[in-house]
Amino acid sequence: MRIACVATGWYPESPGGLEKYVYGMTQEIIRAGDALDLFVTGKPRLNDTCAHAYSIGIPGEPLWKRMLDARVTFAKSFREPYDVVNLHFAMNALPLIPFIRHSIPRVVHFHGPWAA
Repeated sequence: MRIACVATGWYPESPGGLEKYVYGMTQEIIRAGDALDLFVTGKPRLNDTCAHAYSIGIPGEPLWKRMLDARVTFAKSFREPYDVVNLHFAMNALPLIPFIRHSIPRVVHFHGPWAA
C-alpha cells in the first residue's frame, strides 16, 4: 500500500501529542512494509528507506509563507497514485486540495483539546 501522510511537526524535534502520534503511526506503517510519503513542517528525519519525508514549511514562519511553501512542495513531491491520503492537520492539508484526485480515499484525524 502507498500512503501519503500530512501532519504538523516531527517528533522528537517538535514535541507534542499529535507529533508523537504521527511518529508512532509512521513507524508502524513502515514496519508493516507499506510505502509512506510524509509531509510535515520542519525537517523530518526518517531512518527507514521505505519512507520519504518532505518539509512543507518552517515552524514559526508566517502562515502565508508556510501555505506557499506547502503548495510548492506538494506540486513537486506529491506523486500519485496513493492508495490513501492520511491528514492530521487541516491547515497543512489545505494547499494539497488541488493535487488530490477525488477517487483517492482520505482519512482525516482531528487532534487537540477541541476533540473532548
